[in-house]
Amino acid sequence: MRHVLVLAALLFAYPAQAQVNHHNIVLVILDDISTQNIDIYNTSVTNDPPTPNIDALAAVGIRFNNFWVYPACSPFRASLLTGTYPQRHGVGANVTTSVANSSRSEGLVAGVTTIASALHDAGYRTEALGKMHVIGYDTAQNVADFTVASLGFDTFKGQIAGLGSSLFGNGSGTSVSYEKCTDTGSGATCAEETDYHTTDIIDDAITCIQGTEPFFCYVALHAAHKPFHKPTDSLHSYENPGLGGLICTDGSSSDELACYKAMIEAADTEIGRLVNHADFDTTDTTICVMSDNGTPEDTNVIESPEVTGKVKNQLFEGGLDGILVCSGKGVPPQSYNTAASGLANSTDIFATVMELAGLSTTALDSVSLVPIFEDSTATVRTELYVELFRPTGLPAAPNDSLRNERAVRGPQYKMKQDFDANPDTEECYDLDADPTEASPIAVSNCEHLRATLEQFALDPSATQSIPALSVWGVLLLEVLLLGSGLLALAAARRWAL
Repeated sequence: MRHVLVLAALLFAYPAQAQVNHHNIVLVILDDISTQNIDIYNTSVTNDPPTPNIDALAAVGIRFNNFWVYPACSPFRASLLTGTYPQRHGVGANVTTSVANSSRSEGLVAGVTTIASALHDAGYRTEALGKMHVIGYDTAQNVADFTVASLGFDTFKGQIAGLGSSLFGNGSGTSVSYEKCTDTGSGATCAEETDYHTTDIIDDAITCIQGTEPFFCYVALHAAHKPFHKPTDSLHSYENPGLGGLICTDGSSSDELACYKAMIEAADTEIGRLVNHADFDTTDTTICVMSDNGTPEDTNVIESPEVTGKVKNQLFEGGLDGILVCSGKGVPPQSYNTAASGLANSTDIFATVMELAGLSTTALDSVSLVPIFEDSTATVRTELYVELFRPTGLPAAPNDSLRNERAVRGPQYKMKQDFDANPDTEECYDLDADPTEASPIAVSNCEHLRATLEQFALDPSATQSIPALSVWGVLLLEVLLLGSGLLALAAARRWAL
């Protein structure tokens, strides 16, 4: 009976093939950009890079003020795509390339249910553009573990990882190139690319929105992740960032900071080129712009009130407090130019997209944000959870000594546990009184969050995300359910497929 219930839970976790709304979806991912660097989020800093296009989207859309992301690239992307926490998908830290299998950092499992696979099965055209960083890669064999198609994408144009290992040039160079791979289902072909990477990705995004409908365009920019690649002059207003070179990594604080901010402004400029394109139709398309984590852990680009050690790669708000602005179809006029204070998690993008597309899902860790789209004062969550662990891969080990860190927060208080410390540490913060987490308070103030924290630290072995069951799998499940008196339930589910 226990196995029957597990199978039933897995089956119902997969989106039912209901009537599709033919609602186009565009997700734009910014890299290593905190709320501190976006005008509409931070009015206290006067030297923010200009972001008029993101600001304009918020003016005819909604922004989320409590959107928790991850402090590292891969866990965010894997959680967004699957709608589950790392303990279920296995990507508890950045996916890295390594010759030695013993030190490999595993990515997602081929065939795992993702936003793309669910939409693909419902008749969507699905494209992944730019940075993936969720697929393992064997440098000894010079091959990825599997193709992006195994995650449900019809087309991939971009990089399996980031640009750190494929951006060629130097600080005084006059040209920069990087490897770009294209895969339309018959295997990837890779070639050298010299266009500024943000421009190249947005070029591909414009091609994506010009194709057949409905479409899902997953647009993952590298900006403003290191290496700091100087943008084309026409994309920004900074005077000569990079001191003449195209890669701003010479160690100069002013040089790197100017390049970082120029990359943010350039990303905003190119987002504007996408949403203002004649073929971008807001009457049948929703666009959400979000960040994957906070400011880079680089003293040259960290500005007050953020501090070193509490930004990217850390479970402090400087690494977790993300950007989320959504506009277009599904965001009604009464929500225009509003700021939602309700809690939201990166895993929630999955359920949100499913509802916008007219599909149902019971993804274990995902809650639709559509009610907040419709009423910016609505609440869909009472707590948020995030975790990091190494080594990556499944099954995850909740009690392993390498589980590293986890945190949970409610509307006001946050509890953070660090198992990397010696001894282990546990801290509590009042985010209303101390939003920069300058001083922890007595842990007793966070005792009401402890049960939630322990509840989220589940044994994932019985609830891993798996590929959709085949027709034969459904029939087998019906046989099992028959013995449990649940045939009617099975029949109802089959009609929904």
